[in-house]
Amino acid sequence: MILREATHNDLPLLRRFEQGVVEAERPFKSRIRAEGAHYYDLEGLMASEDTYLLVAELDDDIVASGYARIDAPKPAFVHTEHFYLGFMYVSSEQRGKV
Repeated sequence: MILREATHNDLPLLRRFEQGVVEAERPFKSRIRAEGAHYYDLEGLMASEDTYLLVAELDDDIVASGYARIDAPKPAFVHTEHFYLGFMYVSSEQRGKV
């Protein structure tokens, strides 16, 4: 498996992955639009200096995605920054494999 930074060429597949996330959450969030719901600004994530959007390739096929974003912590914490992890998606064909 190869992990690499996502590129603009990956956007069509990443948008399909995004719809997989939306469909998985739909039973728990009744206010999600029936069509055209978007959770992520994928172009913005790619352009951000504080975010690393990556894909996992297996046999030249993209099988997973995710991003890490550097965020400032809440004032109660002593650390100066932390990572937020999001857009964690694995293709249905690869789920449950070790």
